[in-house]
Amino acid sequence: MRRIVSFLFVFFSLGSLQIHAGNLFDEISAREEINIGVGYMVPPMNYIDDDGVHTGFDVDLAFAIAKHMGKTANLVKVNNKTRVSFLVTGKVDIVISSMNHTVGRDKVIDFSDVYLYDGKRILAKRGRFSSLQDFVGKRVAVVQGSNARTALHEKLIELGDPNPQILSFQSNAECLLALKTNKVDGYTNDTVILLGTSGGDSQYEAVGEIFSPTFFSIGVPENQSKLRDEVNFILRDMHLSGEWRAIYDKWFGPSSQYSLPGEPKLPPIWPM
Repeated sequence: MRRIVSFLFVFFSLGSLQIHAGNLFDEISAREEINIGVGYMVPPMNYIDDDGVHTGFDVDLAFAIAKHMGKTANLVKVNNKTRVSFLVTGKVDIVISSMNHTVGRDKVIDFSDVYLYDGKRILAKRGRFSSLQDFVGKRVAVVQGSNARTALHEKLIELGDPNPQILSFQSNAECLLALKTNKVDGYTNDTVILLGTSGGDSQYEAVGEIFSPTFFSIGVPENQSKLRDEVNFILRDMHLSGEWRAIYDKWFGPSSQYSLPGEPKLPPIWPM
């Protein structure tokens, strides 16, 4: 009974917060800053550098969006467990934190257009595995809160694994450590995150085909279409001006530390 009462209290409290949120875009327009939730331990998407400064692809995008809105970016640390709840409770205005647009999350918050396409694969010791089929019956690490767990579980079941062994860890660094110390046979996440976490170590490689596509999108509170549209308009303008491509090339271009193969896939550009 206590659990039911607690759940109802939280449910109606969150509902009240959203009902009284009003027009968030107009509220932000009256302020000098915009509060942006950004991750801090998922290189090269977002992390804290050696000088203690927020950096990464998401961070550059956050500062660019704030600039286009004529605002100062107030970066608020979020992680896989808090990035959605911080939006719902109003602790941040938007979230740019390597977040995949999924049906489950879309039931709670809204999303912008895709700002980066990617996909999930499995990192393993070089030469040990050649395909996803090879991971049937093996142990694979995943970060807590990542939707990679569900996607990989379904894929391994499809490949004939009756009981997929997917082990959760607190961070990507812990997943990599588990792989290095043979506690697991592989570690799954988006390709860019695997590249960043491993630091390009030639002893490891991303194995096989992408088993789940990733649509990195900006999180926006539910029922705030004016703010969501503004974010989408900015992304559109950044694509047309080449500003988005400059940020992409800095992090993922041919001469970058985390170079991704081929040309980046871009979302459709809306006509005027």
